[in-house]
Amino acid sequence: MKKPLFRVASSESRFAVRPDEVSHIKQSIKLEELKERLPFYLERYHSEHIQKRTAHSLSLHCPFHEDRTPSCIVDDRKGVWLFNCFSCGRAGSLIDLHAEKTGLNPCSFEAIESVAQSLGVQLERSLRPSQADRRAWAEQNRIAYTQSKKRQRELLEQETLTRYQRENLHEKLRPYLSKDWRADLWYSSPVWADTPALATFAFIDVLFPPEAIIWMGECHETGKEKHRENFKTCREWIRQSSLPSRVAAGHFQAGSVSRSKDNVITSPFIVIESDDLIGKKPVTDEEKRRNKVLSHALAGYCQKELGLHLRAVIDTGNKSLHLWFDRPSQDALTAVRTLAPGLRIDLVLLDSCSSAPLRMPSCIHEKTKVPATLLYLDHSAS
Repeated sequence: MKKPLFRVASSESRFAVRPDEVSHIKQSIKLEELKERLPFYLERYHSEHIQKRTAHSLSLHCPFHEDRTPSCIVDDRKGVWLFNCFSCGRAGSLIDLHAEKTGLNPCSFEAIESVAQSLGVQLERSLRPSQADRRAWAEQNRIAYTQSKKRQRELLEQETLTRYQRENLHEKLRPYLSKDWRADLWYSSPVWADTPALATFAFIDVLFPPEAIIWMGECHETGKEKHRENFKTCREWIRQSSLPSRVAAGHFQAGSVSRSKDNVITSPFIVIESDDLIGKKPVTDEEKRRNKVLSHALAGYCQKELGLHLRAVIDTGNKSLHLWFDRPSQDALTAVRTLAPGLRIDLVLLDSCSSAPLRMPSCIHEKTKVPATLLYLDHSAS
């Protein structure tokens, strides 16, 4: 295993070699060792940009443009320290960064020597790159540049799509608006539950196979040996006299004590929620009502336009609806994720619903003290 060339001594300290000590280092080093000094270089010349450090990464404001939030990541996940700005698209090694800042050709030996001089080290002269090395390096930089430009175009396209969708969102949802949306859901629901207590059991019994191991409990009931009892088969859960207030949408491995994603063996559903379809976070009762009206319309849009199969709808008791859909194909899910920002869909919940503690029917909302309500339930999978 490759020994790291530097480390963080503690959460309060910086890298083991301080920037002011670098100028005294005069040993002869190899080219690859020079690249490993990217963190030292940043500490010395761009320390004011650095926001967060760990043993294997730095997060900083990009030194190439005005950057209000740290969008530049430096890490050694690929075996060498590289930087990558997710905003402007610049990326590469220490030599690429230095060359960009100094106006040198990153494929030239002059750029390499300039980096070494800036760090007070001597480069082995025997490692002057050959013509073949130069061509290979130039090709690598060409590929990196092409990929960077492609990423910039994709980001621009995504931003344009998101802006267009948000500007036209209400127009897209208009065909699916209904003043009697709650009644529409109740009367169209294939499964009825006469009481809230029965609704909780029907919700679990209809959505999960009898032998599927599912997590149920309170948000904090995970991660310890005593929480093994929160993982039972669906058949075992519905034999109980009452059910907990939260459930995860995934099926878990036998013997799990934590609802981490690593313990999820299959995820048959996605859960879509939007807290700000009205254009902002709802505060008043009227704003919350309007957000739910639009959430119901979003359910219709997802079914008709995106081809998703609706399985359940839960009114959370506050400002939104939880829309449970059968998990679509990977291509369809990728399309949903691409459209999600423009549709104001919560991407965090969409990606984590298999292990997140979701509200069950009758779950009392901690802010409003209103119980969640099951409005729609379909027993047929797509």
